[in-house]
Amino acid sequence: MNSTTKIVQYILLSCFGLLPGGDNADKKNDYTPPRPRYVSKYRYGIVDSGGHWVLPLEYDSIRFLEGGIVNVVMGGKKNCMMVRDSVVVSLPYDSALGFIEDRALVGRGGYCGYIDTEGKLIIPLLYDEARSFSEGFAPVKKEGGKWGIIDKTGKEIVDFIYDWLEPFQDGLALGAIDEKLVYLDTKGNVVLRGDWDSSGYFSAGLCPVGYLHPDAPEERLFDETCWDWGLMDKTGKMVIKPFYSYIHTIENGIAFYAKDHGDDPNEHYSGFINCETLEVVKLKDRVILVPIFRYGVAEVLVDRPDLPSPLTMSTGIGAMARRGFIDKKGHYIVEPVYNRVLLTEWGILCAKDEPLESLVFDLKGKLIFKGEDGMFCCGIVEGKFIRYRKDGCYGVCDFDRKDVIRPIYQYLGTFSEGKAWGKREGKSYVVDTLGNETPFETEVEGIVAVEPFQEGVAIVKAEKVLD
Repeated sequence: MNSTTKIVQYILLSCFGLLPGGDNADKKNDYTPPRPRYVSKYRYGIVDSGGHWVLPLEYDSIRFLEGGIVNVVMGGKKNCMMVRDSVVVSLPYDSALGFIEDRALVGRGGYCGYIDTEGKLIIPLLYDEARSFSEGFAPVKKEGGKWGIIDKTGKEIVDFIYDWLEPFQDGLALGAIDEKLVYLDTKGNVVLRGDWDSSGYFSAGLCPVGYLHPDAPEERLFDETCWDWGLMDKTGKMVIKPFYSYIHTIENGIAFYAKDHGDDPNEHYSGFINCETLEVVKLKDRVILVPIFRYGVAEVLVDRPDLPSPLTMSTGIGAMARRGFIDKKGHYIVEPVYNRVLLTEWGILCAKDEPLESLVFDLKGKLIFKGEDGMFCCGIVEGKFIRYRKDGCYGVCDFDRKDVIRPIYQYLGTFSEGKAWGKREGKSYVVDTLGNETPFETEVEGIVAVEPFQEGVAIVKAEKVLD
């Protein structure tokens, strides 16, 4: 595999949590010395919306995935389970991914297969590696090291001749054969084979493709300034000529770009391309993180050295960075002056550290709620209420600041499925949006967090009790 093919495979797989190898690496030739097992200072369990313990607080780790899949670790041993009707059922596999298109990828003993939503093994554990289903198909790798594609019944529809393959997106799958990048259709035909050095997934009929500068030294292969990126359609035509130093994966019809060529930072800028109209929008400020549009807006993070350094390093990037929101024209609907923000389907929560300020905007940028007298807005509940903290206690009020749930909780978590974890006077409760409480069936010492409810259950995190 040539260096640029390795690059595109690494970028695509690492960015999307699909790193090859892992437990399925060449076990005969690769030896990794055993590492000491990490011992968490926390224990985990699962509680249902009635406060009953579904899984006891005995696990080292619990992870909830799409469709009710649960991966657990106890004493260093991995196992997976499935939640149905608030009941947790053990599955005979080491691990699993979440359900996508009614199939979940499962693994045991170094081999992969797929189960249906009832937990039945639909596609046997035949493959060394595999990906989740997308558009009715999944890339899988056999023991010989080559990749092919199967349908949801397990029928092999693409021969196992590819160095690697990615899931279908917008009707095409990216792969490599004989160290060349190609795109396949759902019948297995190679429909695009080009001279690009790197490329991404198709979406909205387009995909980003990149060309490495011919004189770029090998140690700078990951340097964006050594690349020119454009957008290609499904015929192979470049509808946006290679010009940008980077174009991110297309999300919701929008492709974010950066232009960092040249030594003068004043000539560096960023923006996005509307893939439907091909309108190129240049942003007012050079953003630090890639903005992803949801609900018609996108969060941006920009350097603001003109503003005072905050009291806390809440951005995780730097003291001068501030957050705001733009619309699809690139206009600020919320100016980038905030240290912390939270986007929801009902609105945008923003907070400043200095001076302390907590605000809620609608998705058009209109101010709809302002925290006053020390009130800090923590979340929007069902589009009708504000979850808040004041004087160290949590409560819920309406947009007129009339309390729906009095601020009596040491902590009140995020509402999901109409329920949240509340803790007061050292006891844990399941609280609904009207403030009705259901105590935990058995009170457990040391509970520090409860995740939002999913499928009628929630993961509980507690400190371990020392002997």
